[in-house]
Amino acid sequence: MKMLYQKLGAGILLTAAFLVLFAGTLCLGEGLQEGGERILMRRDGRHTEQAEQLHALKVLDASDMQGIKALMHQVIDEVFLYGGLDGDMEPFLLSAEKDVLKVQYQVNINRPDSFLKLTGDYSAIILALVPDIRQVEWTYPEIQAGGRFETKTLKYNWKMMQKDDFIDGDICKITKRAAAENFGASAADLQFLLEHFAYYEKGKLSSERETAPDIDRQKIQEELFALPDSYEKAAKCEGIYVSADGAFSREDYNRGVWDEFYQRVKNGKEASVIIGNYNSLENALPEQAGSVYYSYVCYDGQGYYVLYDFVDADGMHDFDTEVEQGKYLLKSGMKEGGSQTDVYYLTDDASVSWRDVLYSSLYAGVNECTPAQPARAAQIVLLSA
Repeated sequence: MKMLYQKLGAGILLTAAFLVLFAGTLCLGEGLQEGGERILMRRDGRHTEQAEQLHALKVLDASDMQGIKALMHQVIDEVFLYGGLDGDMEPFLLSAEKDVLKVQYQVNINRPDSFLKLTGDYSAIILALVPDIRQVEWTYPEIQAGGRFETKTLKYNWKMMQKDDFIDGDICKITKRAAAENFGASAADLQFLLEHFAYYEKGKLSSERETAPDIDRQKIQEELFALPDSYEKAAKCEGIYVSADGAFSREDYNRGVWDEFYQRVKNGKEASVIIGNYNSLENALPEQAGSVYYSYVCYDGQGYYVLYDFVDADGMHDFDTEVEQGKYLLKSGMKEGGSQTDVYYLTDDASVSWRDVLYSSLYAGVNECTPAQPARAAQIVLLSA
């Protein structure tokens, strides 16, 4: 039986929730048809508190700018709601022309790639919860290299989101199967939309680990103790990837070791890799030149962690007491000195590019309109593209 949002005239003939109850189950209702399979809708009432709060702010009158403003303050990430040095600045101005919502941003965007990705997801929520709106337009000042500003405009509607090349490819399939307002019918329907976003995190059912990662530090340290104490010797080890260093070496070694690790984790498989790097010791003595430090990178199926081991020329190991952690291992292409490189980095924000990391650090707080909070990320390796 088909149960999703069948309409008669202007009203809903049967809602999915009623059909699920009629079927005698709260959990096994049919959902959106996709490639012959059924995606189960969340008809058992499972939704986050944030999803319920968002749905409670649903706006039925597009002229209600205060209502839309309240909704957007719940939707948009705090870093893009920066209120100026005194905390009183309004980040955006709103207006509506027929069925188009215009958002004029007054805050300088120093995370350009993140804002581009997230506005697509933000717009999907707005279209779902403000039924009279059919398009959302964002105009904003974006910081460019050298601290210049460029005014940009982004336009989103439901038809755009159905295209395979949409900025958030994960929601294309479900947007093809239902109208925007269907996802605003209930908090459970809205939750289904949130769950398919690639970048928007607020309101998703938690997939984070409930306990600290189970790290066998002793075993890891034993592995690292067995490795050479110099960068030159490390380059001859077959089982580890050794990163190129501009001053000491212009080539990397065993690139296939890293490529194999990255392919495994992209496929969701547990994996680990050891990376050797040239150790630029602070206040290093001449005889300490050429020493090495190692990064033990592991993915345990839920997230990533990195343990660092700094080795001096006498073979003494100094293990970092803190373990770097991140939900995502991302890759960004960058141009440096005319050559193309790929940066791999850990972060808890799927929307952040390495350019965002650099820009938000370089231009944080340059004036009263620019957010002062840099994006947090840890560089793992830098490779020639």
